Amino acid sequence: MKVKCIESSAKNFDLSDVKTVFNRRYEYDVVIGDEYLVMGFRIDWDSSCIYYLINVSGIEAGWYPYLLFETVDDDIPSDWHGCSFHRRTKFVEDVRFICGFKELCDPQFYYNLVLGEEKEQRIYFRRKMELEEYYSEKDLQ
Repeated sequence: MKVKCIESSAKNFDLSDVKTVFNRRYEYDVVIGDEYLVMGFRIDWDSSCIYYLINVSGIEAGWYPYLLFETVDDDIPSDWHGCSFHRRTKFVEDVRFICGFKELCDPQFYYNLVLGEEKEQRIYFRRKMELEEYYSEKDLQ
């Protein structure tokens, strides 16, 4: 899945739905007009907002509200996994549903990725390279 950034601030958000920011003056580190590869998405327990897992800085992956983007390519790889969490735990306290590459559905992996742990970041970037290759082959067809 690929998305294009159309907004970089929370100014138009319904803050009762987007629970990751506390005021509309918040500015995200995305660039309007840039395209991003979505590595996964999640929905939290207390919100219907979808969050995309993307890499903006080239250093770490982060979760961004879908409201910042428009979909450019809605193709989701056939090897992605989805999982529901039926209770809150230390590792997935806020997450109700997650979809993405296989490891992302493991609560311990998810937690460590959010913390920026090196091992999980390496796996994330390996999966990102695979997804980039998938899209480049798809574009050639």
